[in-house]
Amino acid sequence: MEIEKLKEISPKGRIEAILFAYGEAISKDKLMSLIFREKTADSEASFNSAISELKLKYESDFNSGLCILESNNKFELVAKSELGP
Repeated sequence: MEIEKLKEISPKGRIEAILFAYGEAISKDKLMSLIFREKTADSEASFNSAISELKLKYESDFNSGLCILESNNKFELVAKSELGP
């Protein structure tokens, strides 16, 4: 997906798409730089709200095998631990 087309999607949708496509842990700063033109108080608040909503969405959806793992200020879309080896 082209970055310009990605900007038409909500921040929550962009975070989700980037985490899926990236395939490994990505720092908050890198993720924010791909979503917002500038790091401001508003973009930080928007990011924090969107990532919290996504984490809750995956944690509470028993039909999904995915969750967002946060560690050392990095985020990764991974399989839920219950599904691991």
